[in-house]
Amino acid sequence: VPFLCSLNLGHNQLANLGTIPSLGLKLHRLNLALNRLTSLDGIEALRGLRVLVVRGNQLTGELPSGLRELRRLVLLDMSHNQLYGAAMEPLASLTSLSTLRLAHNQLPVRALQPLATALGSLALRRLELYATPLARDTAFPDALLRVQPTLSELDHMTLPAGLLAG
Repeated sequence: VPFLCSLNLGHNQLANLGTIPSLGLKLHRLNLALNRLTSLDGIEALRGLRVLVVRGNQLTGELPSGLRELRRLVLLDMSHNQLYGAAMEPLASLTSLSTLRLAHNQLPVRALQPLATALGSLALRRLELYATPLARDTAFPDALLRVQPTLSELDHMTLPAGLLAG
């Protein structure tokens, strides 16, 4: 399938990427939502991706290092997984990213500074981090304000209920 540019494999029982990375640079949109993925090994081969949706899988630990090769990504949805790592460096190289969805993960408070640093190189318009331990921390809004000049394009952010007071 040499001309395939969009692939929707959502709502299946996929446990790994299999031969998907062999599709290479032509694939621009990949939806793998609601499968049983435990890793994104090989994702770096899909350098042409603009949209990657892996919401509702079984991804755990750190953000996959292969993400840093997906420099054309505009939308990354990794919400509703079990990510709990603090390393956010893969995000810093995604300079085209405008939408980042990491809600409903176990991102820890210690990820706050690495995330703020990574966000400093992005021109995000939409950021979703609600329902994470990180976003429930009272230092979270202040950390985002410190990178505010680089988040000047941000027009949508959802914070957890009860976080702000005063």
